[in-house]
Amino acid sequence: MNFSLLSCCMCGKPPEIAVLTAKEIGFTAIDWVTLCGKTPEYLRKITLDAGLEIGTYTFVLKDFPNGNWLDTAKREIDNAAALGASAVMLPTSEIAGITDRTQARREWITALSEIVPMANRSNLVFTIENYAGICSPCITFDDFMEFRKAVPSLGLTFDCGNAFTGEDPVASLQKSIPYMRNVHIKDWTASAIPQSAGNCRMPDGQYYDMVLPMSGIVPVREIIAGLARLGYRKNIVLEYLYNDYPIPVQRRMLAELKNMIGRPVNYDPER
Repeated sequence: MNFSLLSCCMCGKPPEIAVLTAKEIGFTAIDWVTLCGKTPEYLRKITLDAGLEIGTYTFVLKDFPNGNWLDTAKREIDNAAALGASAVMLPTSEIAGITDRTQARREWITALSEIVPMANRSNLVFTIENYAGICSPCITFDDFMEFRKAVPSLGLTFDCGNAFTGEDPVASLQKSIPYMRNVHIKDWTASAIPQSAGNCRMPDGQYYDMVLPMSGIVPVREIIAGLARLGYRKNIVLEYLYNDYPIPVQRRMLAELKNMIGRPVNYDPER
């Protein structure tokens, strides 16, 4: 099992710094989000040279469904293959001008019906994630299964923090485990009014802000215990803004999560 750094959480710092940070904190892999202005071959080299593994490659389709999104998807799948990624992930984000979650889901399903077969031909596992946002087309397990009914080979990057915005994430994990190829561990604080420019409004009407895992309102310890109990042995990404916390604090957090694997935790969703 790998604990992986998510490159986009380096807040625009060069990929070389991401590699150094991953080593310093104690991660064993990196999940690259876009190529960060480099070639896939270069990112592969600096990752492997540092003794790190390559996890999931994530790309985005800006302004979807406008523009040449299919050409972009093909190019990014080729990049993922050249990088040597274990899987690829496309966030099915909110669509500008569409407030109906069902309508947004239909738009994305139509696109994925064309995109996913390209990944399959490149022997890549293709995933989407529970995506946070009041108009997101995929938040809950049932949302994901609507996608999978239309695209049967689709896998799930399970984001416990995003699942938390729509349902009990521990129960969601239990149902999602057969389809999971990657896990994002994310934690939030929530408030009735925005506390910063980065706050995201969720279906419950509150504004959420990302914080260090185990310091917010998401039952991260129970999620980790559930992963161990259910026999999950693939990649785990810790998603937070690395620059916001001292390295020693991050090391301690990662060590605690590693030590929790296999440790039983009692969970009461009504607590």
